[in-house]
Amino acid sequence: MTDEKPKYDPKDVLFYAPIGMAMTLKDLMPSIVEALSSRGRTQVEQMHNAANNVYVLARSVAQMRVGQAQTEARKRTDRVKTAAESGLKVVQGFDTPPGGTIVSALRGTAGARPESAGNGDSAFESSGVNGDSDGSEGAHLAIPDYDTLSATQIAQRLNGLDSGELSEVRDYEASHRGRKTIISKINALLEG
Repeated sequence: MTDEKPKYDPKDVLFYAPIGMAMTLKDLMPSIVEALSSRGRTQVEQMHNAANNVYVLARSVAQMRVGQAQTEARKRTDRVKTAAESGLKVVQGFDTPPGGTIVSALRGTAGARPESAGNGDSAFESSGVNGDSDGSEGAHLAIPDYDTLSATQIAQRLNGLDSGELSEVRDYEASHRGRKTIISKINALLEG
């Protein structure tokens, strides 16, 4: 029988190897720590740069959108201001609105009449604001302040008039503003 010597002496494994490992780790530890911290630092910097790029892009887009919104708001404000100034001139009797109605001035379509233009059905045309009268021509009618009333307000007051007063209001309306809603309502009352 041959006596085989163990490959590793238990004294080496239990005593000298741990001491050698500790000495090796002591020598290698700074380089291992440096390598690991360098890799971690690089990873964190990359994540920080990516987040910063997203922030810069989002901020740029937001600034661009705010700039566009401000430009659009300025345009709309200027359009409303112009329409308001035109309307004020009309109310004060100094001017006629661009395009013939305040509605077209508010829509920014000066020169183009609304579909209902001329029939007195629009809110501004039927309100007496379009400069057609000064409020004194219709003073002889059965409806007080006729020239200052809207078509809706006049239509509500027609029910209490007799046929002579209705005919007088119809003739006056036909010769002045010619609002179809009022004339149609009067004709219906006279026929019915």
